[in-house]
Amino acid sequence: NHKNKKIKNMIITAPTQVGKTQYIIDACKQKKNEGYLFVISCDNSISQASQLATRLADNGIVSFDLENDKHFPKQIAEMLVNNISPVIICLNNSAQIHKLHSFIEELKLFQNAKKFIFFHDEADMLNKADNVQEIDNQEIAICHRRWVLLMNSIERMKKKCYRYWVSATPENCSSVSRITGKDIICLPKVSSYRGISDHYHWNGGEGSIRQEVERVRLLKNGEVILYCVDKTNAAQEKKAREISEKFRCTTCVVNKNDILLFRGGVKANHLINKADNISVVLDKTREFCKDYPMVVVGFLAMNRGISFVARGGNLPPTATVMFYNGGVNAHVVGLAQR
Repeated sequence: NHKNKKIKNMIITAPTQVGKTQYIIDACKQKKNEGYLFVISCDNSISQASQLATRLADNGIVSFDLENDKHFPKQIAEMLVNNISPVIICLNNSAQIHKLHSFIEELKLFQNAKKFIFFHDEADMLNKADNVQEIDNQEIAICHRRWVLLMNSIERMKKKCYRYWVSATPENCSSVSRITGKDIICLPKVSSYRGISDHYHWNGGEGSIRQEVERVRLLKNGEVILYCVDKTNAAQEKKAREISEKFRCTTCVVNKNDILLFRGGVKANHLINKADNISVVLDKTREFCKDYPMVVVGFLAMNRGISFVARGGNLPPTATVMFYNGGVNAHVVGLAQR
């Protein structure tokens, strides 16, 4: 009956960088021949979606991007008929949620999909209302209301649907309807996991940066230093050039304009393009920097959901140290995610 077809909501949580996204990928891989329709929503970040698509492809999973793929609806319908489970990547913005809703209803995918599985990565950013089901209040974000409309539509289809709310800070997911204690999955940490082991008050001076650069230079172990302080693109480029020149290292600027690269204060051209996700950027930077320590400079484009680790090889470049200035108004969830 309709009651049994209500959407099942669950929370998946673990500290940052434990492997929540890999858990999602593994679930898609395990059920790739079941005829399920997987939808993975991520924060409204093209960089995050791009990195996710690359990781899915590396695991042999076919994914479709609502932002760029314009001819995939027929492919998805054919895959479902043949019991293959496609994955749709959806940014958490109103335009893409609306596009997803129209796509599901117009193609009547509910007739062929055996189940709908939604994974909401960075799920604590999804819920934007105290009353989750409220859609008439015009002051509530449109993207929130569009998710409610889509889920109501799927429930009317009387199709099995599971929604997994995935977050390191799940407090904002706990008010979602029909979630109880038994519906929370806590992923285990592996023995090699290291969280935030040390936190120091940094006075903004360059001595600490020099110390970390020299430590990495000595160890040559693939550690990457993040510099997340300056909010404007111009200030980021200036600081990256300064750090590169003063400390004889490679710096990479990651922002919404372009991805810039400096070595010893000299700007490199035509090596990295804006479409490269951060894992590809680190791979390319490794080839360019040789034995030079690597510092990544940016701010908003280095936000939650991005894993600063290269794709492979021996000692892949991986972020281990961050210099961060969150400002006096930074909230605790934002600090934890950063």
